[in-house]
This record gives sequence, structure tokens and C-alpha cells, in this order.
Amino acid sequence: MAAQEKLIKALKKNYDRRLFAVEVLKPVFGNLLEVYTSLRSPSEPPKDTESKVIEEAGIYGRIHLEDDVEVLCYEIRLKDRVRIDRSKVAFNIM
Repeated sequence: MAAQEKLIKALKKNYDRRLFAVEVLKPVFGNLLEVYTSLRSPSEPPKDTESKVIEEAGIYGRIHLEDDVEVLCYEIRLKDRVRIDRSKVAFNIM
């Protein structure tokens, strides 16, 4: 199966943090990706507008790019009945 087909298949699955890291991020970033065993708290708490729509936010990994840039991987769970297409302004995340 071609890499693109594998990626499309992985993105169509129900979201699971571990599977997303293994099936989507790992093939792209390889050993540059570090996945934590549990969610870590962000350095800043959510702002008032964010806490109205966010149930939980955490960092589940990081990508160490070759030019010494680090990209944090966030998982953000929204509160019930929040529609992301109507709440974009509330997502000025950390």
C-alpha cells in the first residue's frame, strides 16, 4: 500500500492519540518524534474564553526538528456540544 493511501486510511479512523502518533506522525517525522506516556499540562492555563469551550488540553509529545526547533504536539478535547467551526475565536491556544 502506498504511503499516501496509508495516511488517508489512518486519518479516516476514529481519533486515538497513540494511533495518530504511530500511524500519522511517526512515518513523517521518524525518530524526531517523542511521544509521552501521558498528557502533560501546558505551560499556561487556558484563558477565560478558552475554558468555555475546552474540556482538557495537554501536550502528548514533541518533534525535535534538525534545526533545533521543537514543535509541541497538543491534544485538545472540547466540551460537549462545542462546534469548532463556530468557536474558532476561542482557540488562541497557549
